[in-house]
Amino acid sequence: MHTFTLHIPSTDPIHGTPPPLVVTEWFHQTKPTEPQLVSSAKPTITSKDEYIHRSCTIPQACTKELGEKNKKSIKTLPDDVLLDIFDYYRLAVGMDWPQRWYTLAHVCRRWKQLIFASSLRLALQLRSTFGTQVEDMITYSPPFPLVLDYDSRYDESWSISDVDGVLFALLQHPQRVREIVLSAPASRLARLTMAMTGAAPIVEFLKLESQTTELILPRQFLDGQAPQLRRLVLSGCTLHTLHPLLSSATSLVNLTLHRIPSSAYFSPDSLASCLHCMPRLQSLSITFLSAVPRSANVPSPPPNQTTNRAEVPMLEEFTYRGTSTYLNALLSKLHAPLMKKLHLRLLINSPSLSPISPHSPTIQQVLSNPL
Repeated sequence: MHTFTLHIPSTDPIHGTPPPLVVTEWFHQTKPTEPQLVSSAKPTITSKDEYIHRSCTIPQACTKELGEKNKKSIKTLPDDVLLDIFDYYRLAVGMDWPQRWYTLAHVCRRWKQLIFASSLRLALQLRSTFGTQVEDMITYSPPFPLVLDYDSRYDESWSISDVDGVLFALLQHPQRVREIVLSAPASRLARLTMAMTGAAPIVEFLKLESQTTELILPRQFLDGQAPQLRRLVLSGCTLHTLHPLLSSATSLVNLTLHRIPSSAYFSPDSLASCLHCMPRLQSLSITFLSAVPRSANVPSPPPNQTTNRAEVPMLEEFTYRGTSTYLNALLSKLHAPLMKKLHLRLLINSPSLSPISPHSPTIQQVLSNPL
């Protein structure tokens, strides 16, 4: 039995020529008289008798003793086995997959053809980031979905070429953009978001972060349509109005609205109405920059008062930073029976605070009371 180990470099092929893929073979012998191999990781045999491990190595002495006649080339593996290996690697690298599949496609013509023919199974995407020649990448690559990844974690500065590349993708190929991650100063981010006034039919992940002053997104942002959106993160960026974008994002799983200025205040009623349209929502995070203006405060109803509450059946985690008055008003309008984690940080906007504790009537209503 033969099992092949793939050692795959992590070089981003957009910025340089990908190094060759190193392929080694591991032999499992069933006869006790024959030499046994020692690996740095104990192999686990899968249902297809495939042992796939990136760190497995073969002692040179054992390889010579086995002889050349027992060796088989990886070229003899059928396509379905190769696809299983590629799929395993895709799951192993996670979010790095959009740039890692390039390495596999550069090994040989057969692998390239097989990978391109299995683009849906392997979730192939074209990823651009700082320094990427976006127009060339889109022009000379297959029409795979686009990932625009310009996050602050890279600690890179925006260039004119980067801005032009993002605008080219957003304006010329909006139907292909699947993920958008933009972190930039407010002035630059405002220019980029002005190009995002059309519908986003396949966008699944959207993160916008203003690095300086707070930015209110245009009223026409995404034309209020993002039916496939699963993760929305706005930090220092606020929607002009929660409707109609949040009302159309019925597939949302994670919603994060951070650093909300008082000028972009939205009422608990409006937020609860949007959450009611998100049956899959699991995580909600709302943080205000400062205490909500007193004129905007909404008093919480008495604990024994019956109100119509929005059902959020899958919500498990809620993070909040703001006034207790707003929190009481919001929680009194929600029913989240699966809630497991509450992270609360209250801001003082008046001498007296409404009490909040895990055992308060308001929170108990959210967790257990029927609608």
